[in-house]
Amino acid sequence: MRRTASIPTLALATLGLLGAAGLGPTGGALAQPYRHAPPPPPPPSQTPYNQVPSLDRQQEQQREWLRQGVARGRITPREADRIREAMRELWRHERAAKADGVVTPAERRALREHAERVDALISRNYYDGQVRPPVWRDYWR
Repeated sequence: MRRTASIPTLALATLGLLGAAGLGPTGGALAQPYRHAPPPPPPPSQTPYNQVPSLDRQQEQQREWLRQGVARGRITPREADRIREAMRELWRHERAAKADGVVTPAERRALREHAERVDALISRNYYDGQVRPPVWRDYWR
């Protein structure tokens, strides 16, 4: 009859081998203290003073409106490129406003007005009467 070791015996043997190799809980690199103080945690990515949640929601709606307009053929590829560039400009404007860590009321107003201009551009191109016939590849997106 073959004899097998029990699980507790195996666990103790494994810990003994790890300890002898300097890798267990009593020795090795894990037991050594830091030579230097650990680095501080990274700063929070956004504080309440530089968040603009209403602008984020508006940008999400703009992306969805653009996606639907292109999918339905209401926005032509050239118009979509123009709208995307306007959306990139708005994003750059937002980054510049948040760069110093505080978005002032004047900056919020300017961002809101910029976002409204992008909305107007999307609306103007969506309802201008130009319809692009659907292409077969559009059905696969």
